[in-house]
Amino acid sequence: MTKQPLPAGSSRKGLNNIRYAVNHERIYKRPPGVSNLPAEIYTPSEPPACGLIIDAGKEYLLAGQMHNGTLHTVLCGQVPVDNPTEALYENVLEWKNVPKELQEKLPFDCAKNE
Repeated sequence: MTKQPLPAGSSRKGLNNIRYAVNHERIYKRPPGVSNLPAEIYTPSEPPACGLIIDAGKEYLLAGQMHNGTLHTVLCGQVPVDNPTEALYENVLEWKNVPKELQEKLPFDCAKNE
């Protein structure tokens, strides 16, 4: 984990970012035309900018976006649980805490069900 500016060409300029090296264990959705996701993901280093903090060695359910070949994630854009009493403010959903009902919904493909 390192704090650094985003790569050249990024649309999010002027803020520091945390860069995480990640392994993609399961990918439920990917951008069209992308076969492999980068092994690095960036998030704002400032909490008011919705930066998230994750621990090395743990598995998380992360949501994000890809811009110019760079993966980005923010706390404000994570997958919420259906039961608001289970949601923890400013926490990312660790995979072991993802409810079974949510795990079953993740592979759903809207395009196949129109």
